[in-house]
Amino acid sequence: MMFKQPGFTAVAIIALALGIGANTAIFTVVNTVLLRPLPYDHPDQLVWLWDTQPQLATAPTSLPDFLDWKDQNQSFEHIAAYISGNMFFDAGEGVLDTPVGLVTPDMFSLFHVSPVIGRTFTDEETQPGRFRVAVLSHAMWKNRFGSDPNVVGQTIQLSGAVYSIIGVMPAGFSFPNNSELWRPLPIDPKKLDRGPHYLRVVGRLKPEATIAQAQAEMSAIAERLAQQYPEKIAGHGVKLELLSNVVIGDIRPALFVLLGAVSFVLLIACANVANLLLARAGARQREIAVRTALGASRFRIVRQLLTESIVLSFVGGAAGLLLAVWGVDSLVSMSPDTIPRAREIAIDPRVAGFTLLISLATGVLFGLAPALQVSKPDLTDALKESGRSTAGVHRNRLRSLLVISEVALSLVLLVGAGLMIRSFARLSNVEPGFNPVRVLTMGVTLLPNKYPEDQRVGAFYSQLLERAAAAPGVESAGAISDLPLSGSNTSDSFTIEGRPAVAKEDQPSTEYRVVTPGYFESMGIPLLAGRDFAVSDTKQSPNVTVINEAFARRHFAQEDPVGHRLKLQGQERDPLLIVGVVGNVRDFGLDEQPTPEAYVPFLQDPLSETYKRSMTIVARTKSDPGAVAESLRTELTSLDKSLPVYALKPMTEYLRDSLSRRRFNMVLLSVFGGVALLLAAVGIYGVISYGVTQRIHEIGIRMAVGAQDRDILKLVIGQALGLTLTGVAAGLAAALALTRLMESLLFEVSATDPLTFAAISVVLTVVALAACFVPARRATKVDPMIALRYE
Repeated sequence: MMFKQPGFTAVAIIALALGIGANTAIFTVVNTVLLRPLPYDHPDQLVWLWDTQPQLATAPTSLPDFLDWKDQNQSFEHIAAYISGNMFFDAGEGVLDTPVGLVTPDMFSLFHVSPVIGRTFTDEETQPGRFRVAVLSHAMWKNRFGSDPNVVGQTIQLSGAVYSIIGVMPAGFSFPNNSELWRPLPIDPKKLDRGPHYLRVVGRLKPEATIAQAQAEMSAIAERLAQQYPEKIAGHGVKLELLSNVVIGDIRPALFVLLGAVSFVLLIACANVANLLLARAGARQREIAVRTALGASRFRIVRQLLTESIVLSFVGGAAGLLLAVWGVDSLVSMSPDTIPRAREIAIDPRVAGFTLLISLATGVLFGLAPALQVSKPDLTDALKESGRSTAGVHRNRLRSLLVISEVALSLVLLVGAGLMIRSFARLSNVEPGFNPVRVLTMGVTLLPNKYPEDQRVGAFYSQLLERAAAAPGVESAGAISDLPLSGSNTSDSFTIEGRPAVAKEDQPSTEYRVVTPGYFESMGIPLLAGRDFAVSDTKQSPNVTVINEAFARRHFAQEDPVGHRLKLQGQERDPLLIVGVVGNVRDFGLDEQPTPEAYVPFLQDPLSETYKRSMTIVARTKSDPGAVAESLRTELTSLDKSLPVYALKPMTEYLRDSLSRRRFNMVLLSVFGGVALLLAAVGIYGVISYGVTQRIHEIGIRMAVGAQDRDILKLVIGQALGLTLTGVAAGLAAALALTRLMESLLFEVSATDPLTFAAISVVLTVVALAACFVPARRATKVDPMIALRYE
């Protein structure tokens, strides 16, 4: 039958391919991210250890705390710590910005991975002067060293320092953060400070230990340490979480919403194909009646019809699988940083089995109802039709019910898409606290072998910023340690001089960023009170800070903050005099409220050598940043030919990237909603068109007794409008219940937003009426004489 009616077959396969392909593509992502275990030995034993603080539910920990956790626990087979970042690998033809993991020696044993060549780090190689060794990833060994089996013992240059290669890890291992090589994490027993919290910690439970037992033990250890060092870590604790949950992050609700959306698309496709089968059943009514009259049982007829439906669904499933291969690539390329484990996403046997299963289920779903309807014909009525068929009352009711279901499901999807679009529009209009237009950013790192002294670092950056500000096409320039929306940050607890003493665990915290003079001007961050930093704010002058408006409102609600002094608890330095207040910046995303923030001048910051070596230059340009990027890079490197200048990026890109996950969700849900709307329109068109064909005799009689074109239009469109409004009512009820599941994905938009519900209902009704207009117009062209003669 498939080959005898190619038009019917093509439409059915396309509808099924869309539904099955979309489901397969989204399930492929769900399978990799949520269902597939992490690619490590016994991943259920791997846990993440968070430091909990009075002001932070989860945070990195300090080096001394990590060492105590490691030494005092009995639940873990291994505990390891790391810092991830980038270093500059001298590849001969140029310097490459390379992801590097600074790890403790237990890191590789923890993941049960061994080098394919050489060895990994020893405890001695974490000591001062001993850590100039490196382990390569398999990819780096292959791409940069041509898989040289004699690579061990060779040297490489990283950020100006020489390191000796001691090993190569197996293919596929790149923890943390897709590292291309690893260095030992330096541990100086003489410089153990519980103030700075910068280490990420992972552990492997012993086979006999449970995460609940380990949590209880680590909480007891943290409590002892807090009592032992109250001036540094009072109120701190430990929280254990499965590593898989940390890797997945908060994407789980979005994936389930998308999986639900594509399931609706598949149901709509099934309803469409079922309607097509019911229409075709009319043409086969005489055939089925003859088979029944000759002795065929109802079970045999149902079996034959279901077999045809399942074959059709398998062909649609095969086409859908091909569509899913393209769809998966598109999903990953649309937003690679949005989806965890994006590099691992691929169609595997489980996904193929899923496609086979839903193809079978789809064939039964859309084929069963038509088969049951057709398999019980009225023999007398069917055989006397002389080959012509009419649809029974029950069949018409079923077709109408299917159309109502399509409209209802489509409305739920479209409401979800509408809510996401409104939410994204609201978020896009949020002021970030700075002016990103015509702002160019670039990373700069001073290599320690060339700039070992603080004074030389400070002098060079001063020259660099002067050169940047004077470059052609640049209005102003500054620099910052942690650029807004870049994902990096530093925080510290503090006290305010002149106020009652506060216990360590109750001390408030603030974000902490190091900036140069000119930064606020270049970013367009308004100065609300006091003054900006000046070139005279050096180590020889009193320590100063500029706070943001959120800081001022929270801690100085009834007074002027300028003139007060802060004491940062994680630093051994004199208090900081507040000299100014600037506007709030949404550092962590447009959907995150501004938090208290303290800025300190670059030449006074003693916190970390990282900031002294690496800063982000911010230049406000007179025209398009892309037009001055290379000339500015040339201008900066003219001071030092070996200066790594990297990550040249307009600030607008950071802003756009911060919205990538919400954009990803919005686009997919909108696409699925659009497909659902198209399928629903096709379904309505098909039902009304078939209804017109079945009512030709009735229409001819009406026209013969004086009915006008508008009367016929009203008759046909009234039928379509009735079905549509019934579907809209059912869809609104379902949407009111289901959209609450996506509240966490919305921003300043209610999950039951009346404007969205009303607008989508109107749009869907208009599209439905447009779909039935062609058959309605065709009905007005019926010739009464021909229609009556036909009957």
